[in-house]
Amino acid sequence: MKIYTKNGDTGTTRLYDGTKVTKNNNIVQAVGDLDELNCEIGSILAHFNSTKEIDSDTKYYCLLNNIQSEIFDMGSILSNDPNSGNIEKKQMLFDKNNEFITKIESYIDEMTNELPKLTKFILPGGNLFISSIHKARTICRRAESKITSIKYDPIYFNQDTDELSNNNINRCLAYINRLSDYLFTLARFTAMSLNIPEVYYQKTRIIE
Repeated sequence: MKIYTKNGDTGTTRLYDGTKVTKNNNIVQAVGDLDELNCEIGSILAHFNSTKEIDSDTKYYCLLNNIQSEIFDMGSILSNDPNSGNIEKKQMLFDKNNEFITKIESYIDEMTNELPKLTKFILPGGNLFISSIHKARTICRRAESKITSIKYDPIYFNQDTDELSNNNINRCLAYINRLSDYLFTLARFTAMSLNIPEVYYQKTRIIE
């Protein structure tokens, strides 16, 4: 089977349900951002696997393996036109029992209890490992913005949109929002675990 089809050479593609759209479509962009986020989380895991100095609980990093698959599931749900009428491919409800988001929140709380109180704005940095987590956080925020664009696009979500699609978009938004908080906390936790000072923002003279 060839990896290329040439079907997208004109700047169009098809969603999971077969709906034809342009490649700058909100859904396509959101799924692309989730793909980029997944790649960056892979980089975090690569840094973690090559780092021997972390003596703290490693479950906070191992959770990222699950998160990669959860992000992939989210993309498969979002890559459908909510109003296409193709019920068969829309029967999935993301995080039906709030299992994913509850786990993320509990880990955020656990890490926060070990961290020093946050009193200043933190800049990305410290080392490549910590910076990769911050980078994933910013990609996560962009993905959240793109998913929000889908929710408030009347072409996709309006008074006729079914309850399942509305529930899915709201669950995806809650999850991706909490994930960015998780990544921020994980970056701080990693700095503490490696005994690397956090980089604090200092006001520059240009705005004095």
